[in-house]
Amino acid sequence: MLANPVADGEPSPSLNPSSVQAIITFAAGRGGRVDGKPNNNCAPDKLVEATRSFGKTSRIPMLWIYAENDTYFGPDLAKRMHEAFTAVGGNAELRVFPSFGSDGHFFIGAAEAIPIWSRPVGRFLDEHQ
Repeated sequence: MLANPVADGEPSPSLNPSSVQAIITFAAGRGGRVDGKPNNNCAPDKLVEATRSFGKTSRIPMLWIYAENDTYFGPDLAKRMHEAFTAVGGNAELRVFPSFGSDGHFFIGAAEAIPIWSRPVGRFLDEHQ
């Protein structure tokens, strides 16, 4: 299992390493908050197209985790990326959790969020052992 296998902010599931059974990403993307402005992605359409490209070859089951109030990659953009990824054969489950704190982008790093995301992550891991 890989958790947030990113290179410069982009997941690399298209490599399909045989030793990897599942991938979990937390608020994955690239180009969020340009000039420090919330919900200001530099090229959301290009991000969606890059995600579509990854989905063409990626076959490893993935769990994508976002929060409603993520100001880097909000739920609308996460849904667009997920739709593009899965439309071409990518295998991903999208989970958008309720708003958390002042910016859900940091949801995964908050100790108080562990009880919220640990059960769905545990179920996903159990399914893909």
